[in-house]
Amino acid sequence: MRRRGQQHRPSHTPTTGATTVRKILLGVLSLLTVAAFAAPAQAQSGATVMLLHGIPDTPVDVYVDGAEVIGDFQPADMQDLSSFAGQTLANIQVVPAGGDPATDAVIEVPSLDVPASGNWTVVAHLGADGTPTITPFENDTSQIAAGEGRITVRHTAAAPAVDIVVGDARPFTDLSNPNSVSADLPAGPLPASIAAAGGDVIASVADILGSEPAVTAGANTILYAVGDLEAGTFDLYVQQITGLGAAPTGVPTGDTPIESGTPLLLVGGLAALAIAATGGLLAARPALARRRG
Repeated sequence: MRRRGQQHRPSHTPTTGATTVRKILLGVLSLLTVAAFAAPAQAQSGATVMLLHGIPDTPVDVYVDGAEVIGDFQPADMQDLSSFAGQTLANIQVVPAGGDPATDAVIEVPSLDVPASGNWTVVAHLGADGTPTITPFENDTSQIAAGEGRITVRHTAAAPAVDIVVGDARPFTDLSNPNSVSADLPAGPLPASIAAAGGDVIASVADILGSEPAVTAGANTILYAVGDLEAGTFDLYVQQITGLGAAPTGVPTGDTPIESGTPLLLVGGLAALAIAATGGLLAARPALARRRG
C-alpha cells in the first residue's frame, strides 16, 4: 500500500450573517490566488480548479466583470473554475443568491489570478470547532499502477479526529480537520467504516453513502467528510478523477492476450462512485444523525 498525506493549517475567523458570506467567499478567492503561485513546476499543463461548497445556509451568486458566472451556488454543490485557468479575472462580485450586483455585493475584488497549472479542489467547509474556513487541496493525479485505484479521504467536518476502519485494520488513523490522506489499493469493493480516533465505529461508509464504496481502477476517488456531527449534518461527498491508470501489458491466460492499452474494468463497482465526468461530485444522503448516548 502506498500512503500519502497532506497537512493544512488554515486560519479560523468567527463570522455571522452577511459577514459570514463575505469572509468565506473572500477566502475562496484569495486562496485561489495563492494556489496559482503554489503549483509545482512539474504540474500538468493547464489547470483543473474545482470549488466545493461545504458550508450550510450561504447560497450566493458570483459575478465577473458584470456577468454571472456562478448562480445560486448552494451548499453541497461543486463548480468548475477551470475555464478561467491562467486568466486574470476582473471586477469579481459576490452577492446573496438573487441579489443585484449593483447594490447588494458583499464581496468586491478588483482582480484575481486563477492557477495556470495543477489539479485543485478548493473547499469551503467547517473547521473542527464549527467555524467556517477555506482549505485548498491539490489533487494527486500521478499515474496509478494497472489494476489499482487511489482512495483519498479528507476531513473537512466539524467533528473530532477519526480513524478509517477496513476489516480489522485501521489504514488511516487520527485524521483530523483539515487534513487529507490517500493510498493506492487493488481495485474492488472497500467495506470501510468511520471510527472515533482510537475508539468505536461511528458508522459504515456504506450506511452514509447508501451503498458500499469501491476502489475504481485508474481513478482517484476522493471522499470528503463534511457538515457538523453534533448538529446532525455529518455527511460524505465523493469526487472522482479518472484517466490516471497505467495501461496493462497483457493478461497471461489462454491464446488470446489482451493488448496493451485495453481498458481495465471494475467488476461489481459502486454505482454511487461511478461518476461519468472527471471531477464530478455526488452529495451523499441521508446525513448521519447525531448519536445520542
